[in-house]
Amino acid sequence: MEENKEIGPYFTKETTNMVKGIALIFMFIHHFFTFPEWYVEGIAYPQLEAFATYFCLPFKICVPIFAFLTGYFYSFACHKNYRYSIRKITDVLIPYWLIYLPFLIIALALGYTSFDLKSVLLEFFSLKSSILCFGWYIYFFIVVMLVLPIFHCFLTENKILAVVFGVVLPVLVCTVLAPKFDNPIFYYMRMYVPCITVGFLSAHFSLFQTLLDPIFKNHIKYKGLQALLWFCIAAAVFLGRYYFPSFYCGTLDFIDRNISLSFNLDIFYAPLFIYSIVNLIGLVPWKKIFLPLSYIGKYSLSMWLLHCIFFNSCRAVFQPVLYFPKIPILVLIWGLLLCFAAAVVVNIPAKRLIHLKNRWRFFCQA
Repeated sequence: MEENKEIGPYFTKETTNMVKGIALIFMFIHHFFTFPEWYVEGIAYPQLEAFATYFCLPFKICVPIFAFLTGYFYSFACHKNYRYSIRKITDVLIPYWLIYLPFLIIALALGYTSFDLKSVLLEFFSLKSSILCFGWYIYFFIVVMLVLPIFHCFLTENKILAVVFGVVLPVLVCTVLAPKFDNPIFYYMRMYVPCITVGFLSAHFSLFQTLLDPIFKNHIKYKGLQALLWFCIAAAVFLGRYYFPSFYCGTLDFIDRNISLSFNLDIFYAPLFIYSIVNLIGLVPWKKIFLPLSYIGKYSLSMWLLHCIFFNSCRAVFQPVLYFPKIPILVLIWGLLLCFAAAVVVNIPAKRLIHLKNRWRFFCQA
């Protein structure tokens, strides 16, 4: 399979935002309702115990979706160099800082944390997740963007070598190193770098157009049957995370240890889920119905970070605000509205600062 440089992205920026919107909603459901142990006193959903058990893993597909999209759109970058990586890292860090600093001040003012310069500096670059308890992806993103300028060189020639270097090797290396170092980055790399690789390869070799379309889309002419197919694929992938999250490959003898080796099946689930959702969206002629998803996707990064306030050390104060509507669907809508409104406010200075930063000559050439 050769690279097709004439074929662009399979989906538009607007559709990408819709997919991100769905992933963000999944994340909120995942955090709001599938971890009963996170509830503060006075909040409980015993009627959702079975839901939490069976749907915790399926809704966590949100992270592989974002990882896949990271790799997919990196493939289309004109300059895959460190200048570009630093630009993307700082684009993400600016809204992160604009959320972290007020949240830190709130935690200090309410007495839920004490000032420690080392901890503040570590979390300033997402090397620690205390105030922004779900901000670990920023750290992961920084590491990935610093690796990709070299790493992508092994993903652009031979598809077999690309899979070996981009999927097999990261899993092997991180599985071996994880027990040696007390750092969760090896877990994140083992879990999600293969998703980024598959995203990159899907764009680089136009796999949606040249592999999946001939298998699924090109043989079904009736839109009703297409819609049923896309829905069934998305549902199967969604539930697959519960029943078949990974496949076990056996043990690896390494020096004096036997290491259990397994591969995360999100390398298949993430692209198939995105492929089916994109095609489902494509069947709907009136795209304005998806505007809420598009707006949520546009502000997904800030909303991701903002909802940390409901689960960090200040949760005793802010969690009752989130669960005030009591009814789960209303709680979800209320949480989305609260975080969306705050994200719009954060975006005003963030957009301005990013624009000013990217006017510098160093970033203009990225």
